Amino acid sequence: MVTLSTERLVLRPTDATDAEFLGSLEARHEVERFIGRLSRRKEHSHYFTVLLDGVRVAHVALVTQPPPSRDYEIVCAVLGDVEGRGIAREASSRVLQWAFDVLSLTRVKAPPRALVRQGLPRAA
Repeated sequence: MVTLSTERLVLRPTDATDAEFLGSLEARHEVERFIGRLSRRKEHSHYFTVLLDGVRVAHVALVTQPPPSRDYEIVCAVLGDVEGRGIAREASSRVLQWAFDVLSLTRVKAPPRALVRQGLPRAA
């Protein structure tokens, strides 16, 4: 798995050390309502923990959809104390760039529930 970065964020592969952090995100009503369980893993999916100044602030996942679909879906959850700072948009945009450029994906879905609540770009 690859580590990605932007000017201010580091997106590293999510691992077992992130369990408590994922739990704190899942405990947020908005995450539970619009995204669901972040700790559930799917084969051939990609999960990133987002760091700002070395601190975990968000989680982005590029998740495979059930067969026969070959589509991926992108979801993002951000801690409440950093909402409104563009972290979801920046992290999601970087993952999308990687998905299109490196994985050669041609289509990634962003569910409507995540678009409005998490500030993801509307066209992916």
